Amino acid sequence: MNLFVELLSARPNESPHLRINLHLFKYILEDHPSIVLRPFATSEMVVWYENALPKLLGNSQWQPVVVAKIWANPYLRILFNMVIAPTLFIKNKIDVAIWSTPGLIPPVPGTHQVQRLSNLLPIVDPLSYRNPLQRLFNFIAARVACRRCEMVVANTQYTRGYIMKYTGAPEHRIAVIPEATDENIVETLRPAQFPFEKTVDIVIPSGLYWHKHISLGLKVARLASKKIGRRLTVWILGGKHPAYHSHLLTEFSEEFSSGQFIYKGRIPKEEVWRAIASAKVVLYPSRYESFGIPPLEAMILGTPVLLSRIASHEEVCGQAATFHEPGSVEDATHKLIPLLAGADAQIQRQFEHVKKFSWRKITRQTVEQLEELLKENKSNARVV
Repeated sequence: MNLFVELLSARPNESPHLRINLHLFKYILEDHPSIVLRPFATSEMVVWYENALPKLLGNSQWQPVVVAKIWANPYLRILFNMVIAPTLFIKNKIDVAIWSTPGLIPPVPGTHQVQRLSNLLPIVDPLSYRNPLQRLFNFIAARVACRRCEMVVANTQYTRGYIMKYTGAPEHRIAVIPEATDENIVETLRPAQFPFEKTVDIVIPSGLYWHKHISLGLKVARLASKKIGRRLTVWILGGKHPAYHSHLLTEFSEEFSSGQFIYKGRIPKEEVWRAIASAKVVLYPSRYESFGIPPLEAMILGTPVLLSRIASHEEVCGQAATFHEPGSVEDATHKLIPLLAGADAQIQRQFEHVKKFSWRKITRQTVEQLEELLKENKSNARVV
């Protein structure tokens, strides 16, 4: 199989899509030697992948298509999708092309196109994009891509439902392949002492964005502090929406100025894991999520997780985590206080639960779906 994978032009440590591909590449190299990887990438990203996964170097399966950095310009992006990509597919005899972002790509004879759409929700959420034209374009691109591609990959049944609702993609063309998390997190953090000393009360590893509902988490920490009689420390990790960041700094000015609440911003993945491992509780109060990797990371690292009771969280975390009612400061506070005192039984449940989410299993499932796609198309060709 000649497999073309579109890579986003983002800094790798900020893009979950690139890390998903890194694990996919790793286990394809180990378990599927007949597959040739043809990632579309800038030279900067190729170097990052080869540093992160040295076994790519010199491997005949790894044959990147290196191009200039065109993604920042939407017009050049359209040119690539409509003209350059089909030419690359024909020239390189691509069997399957996987797209991580929606694009207006024409069909190419001999190439089966797969749309991996892990999160459609920000595209349909009016508060996710400051530019309404950008949101409209992304929505149209997602709708066209999902209706035209031969297979659409969703990461949960919840996301699958959204894709069907907003794009009209046929149900039989949508495959649900979950995401996973690093099985080697603990080994990565050694030789540091493990388990880590619990030096912070709450970590919110989700960034300052409207749909992450960080304001609820901070209100919970404020109320719990009053109930317990001491100031609970909170670390917030991840990127930020400038307007939402300013709003939080104003609403919780006392806590931020005193150092009780600390926004750490984007930090290296290993530092994120250390922060999670150092927390008494990981709080994840999102309004919506398509999947949610940080709760799984917390489960591996032995930190109890408190999440909003939304469909995707329940689907991914099952009975292992503790849930609070969405939007309820009182319920979340009520659930948080016992976890701060200790949650050995929940931590053990989490350890067992997270074993289901292995990148090797996910890679095998992905390859099986792609092979089935190729097999079906060959059968259809013979019938015709």
